[in-house]
Amino acid sequence: MAIQPGTGITSMHVVKDGGKVIPISGDQFMPQRNITIEQLPYHVDIKDELVHFMNKIASDEVKLFIEQTYSFERGLEALQKTSTRRARGKLVITIP
Repeated sequence: MAIQPGTGITSMHVVKDGGKVIPISGDQFMPQRNITIEQLPYHVDIKDELVHFMNKIASDEVKLFIEQTYSFERGLEALQKTSTRRARGKLVITIP
């Protein structure tokens, strides 16, 4: 689970007990209900970290929930959904 700035604590209720949160916003918060908090290190060149993170997703070590996929033409609609902070998963824009 990746979290926008300022939403870490309020997002914890959607994570199952014993789950894992990976905040990419830099938010710092205390784990609850045996939930693991795993910080991604920030570097100017993050290629290696992103590849490592993608491998974790591919191996199901990290679960990624895609809430909705939007066509490129509906990109503004996806942006509006993101700005409500009510998205429960990732919003993906596909490019033809």
